Amino acid sequence: MTHLTPTQDAVREALYSARAAATRAGMLAADAERLARHPDHHQKAAPLAAAGTLWADVARAHAARAQATQAALEHVGLEADGTADTDDETGVR
Repeated sequence: MTHLTPTQDAVREALYSARAAATRAGMLAADAERLARHPDHHQKAAPLAAAGTLWADVARAHAARAQATQAALEHVGLEADGTADTDDETGVR
């Protein structure tokens, strides 16, 4: 079995995905708020709000993945570039 080591790229990708999902959640929340105030379209607000909640959950999941990946990097002693974290003077990890 091959064990893959997480890299800083994986952290960045998870953070990018979290940001994109959070942006989508915010846009849906703004649309839901706008529709909730409109007398002819207030019934459309709840489904948009629910979709915004789902995207917020997705954003939290991606953020948690980034945090867990970063923790794994630190646990295995890797630098951001994927090289071993060693003491500069002794070369010991």
